[in-house]
Amino acid sequence: MSLSDELPTVLKPRPHKGQVPILADPARFKILRCGRRFGKSATGIIQTLEEFTRERDWGLRWAPRVGWFTPLDRYTTPVFEELRERLGPMVLSANANTKTLGFGRGGTIECWTMHNNPEAGRSRKYDLAVIDEAGLIPGLRKWYDTCLRPTLMDTRGRLLMLGTPHAISPDFNDFFDEAEAGKEGWKAFQTSTFDNPHIPEDEKAAIMAAREHMPEWLWKQEYLGIPADTSAGIFGREMIRSYIAETARPPTWRGRIGLEADDEWKLTAICHGRQVDRIYAFEDSRGSWLTWGDPDEVRQGPVVIGVDLSAGVGSSNTTMSVCLPDTGAKFAEFASPGVTPEEAARLAVLAGYYFGGDEPAWIWFEANGGGGEQFARELLRLKYPRVRVRGDERWASTGTDATKLGWWSSPASKESLILDYAQALKSRRFVNHSESALRECLTYIYHKGKVVSVNSASDGLDELAGAPHGDRVIADALAWNLMRWCPKTPPAPERTPPPESIGARIAEGRKNKKRYAW
Repeated sequence: MSLSDELPTVLKPRPHKGQVPILADPARFKILRCGRRFGKSATGIIQTLEEFTRERDWGLRWAPRVGWFTPLDRYTTPVFEELRERLGPMVLSANANTKTLGFGRGGTIECWTMHNNPEAGRSRKYDLAVIDEAGLIPGLRKWYDTCLRPTLMDTRGRLLMLGTPHAISPDFNDFFDEAEAGKEGWKAFQTSTFDNPHIPEDEKAAIMAAREHMPEWLWKQEYLGIPADTSAGIFGREMIRSYIAETARPPTWRGRIGLEADDEWKLTAICHGRQVDRIYAFEDSRGSWLTWGDPDEVRQGPVVIGVDLSAGVGSSNTTMSVCLPDTGAKFAEFASPGVTPEEAARLAVLAGYYFGGDEPAWIWFEANGGGGEQFARELLRLKYPRVRVRGDERWASTGTDATKLGWWSSPASKESLILDYAQALKSRRFVNHSESALRECLTYIYHKGKVVSVNSASDGLDELAGAPHGDRVIADALAWNLMRWCPKTPPAPERTPPPESIGARIAEGRKNKKRYAW
């Protein structure tokens, strides 16, 4: 007797004509990119129910194992409730806390929430995995490679990835592009809101009318499921993808930059005395500093540091970007969510002396809010010599008003800063090896005429406007802004060979040849 013979009363919905070819396709890995209200979650639910009702030889274990993955609990709960109701005749156990359904013969459905759960699904094995709202899952590629893909190995399990394109997860669009290009085992499906025949005609007309007052990229994203190249508003998805392929590479060193334990309490005296030889780079696999190159070899010209500050309570990162104006390259990066503005100032000072040597690095930071003023006051207390004064061509000194230091963010200045940095990447004048920083660029969009950065913990675009992230991007953009302002290393003076020497005669010959060339 098959499993389907035991479950005649399963409430299985009938797919609409837009869903039929997706469900019928035999591809092992299927990805559906669609517009709003097409019925992507319903597609996943129907696929799950078919696992339990279709004919299949399960061997010693007759029931399937299914994993459902969504970005937030508000997406997980409705799916769990619907599956529990529709599969009611065969559910032996249901746990609303863990969102798990148990069946006979080893069958199970586990619904996972991805938010603050980067290890979701690890150590499980599934016959089918469904990822719903994949366009809202940051770090999708890394999680898929390290956690999800191994769960499908034992039983040659299948995957259904569902979502609407979104700046939060550029990986989702990358998966789609790879499938569309013919990646083995994958099949891509593109659908729109209008492919759902159950939406009333007057509602479809209202959607078309909304196009007149929506940004074109947003309308395409939400209703056609098309990630326009300008969906990030500023950087462009294709540009960032090509830049990553050309330039991004793993860091060569990780660690911390600071003092020996015995010297930490002498920080102020060491900084006042500019005792650079007492600041070290300590290799540490858990350190917050990354470098692309030997950290000891950067002291060969001017150095700049761009700083984006957080409150140090874990909601966002304090980031620093160390760059070399002579080459336009980013050399080092710092990112940590638990650093207060005062601690960040001390770390920036130590890095400025360490990377800059006898010529300390220039520092440029976001000054908004109390955190910016605290950062500035600590820099002045430590007598750091190279902090730019806002709106002035000079450096801070003892007695400088802390409120005059750093870059002040307003909607206009932020847009200008980000646009300028985007152009530097497009023209390859800024060399950035950090893939994490480059991927953060795709979180920047225009919303209601303002530049905001999307983050997965926010409920919608209106909330995003007051809670921008993309911290590495701001630090990189500030470093680029400062690189264009600070002086470069002057060219080495030409050496004049001694009179009557061979070098002098060669130089004279070259001069005469140029003089008399026709």
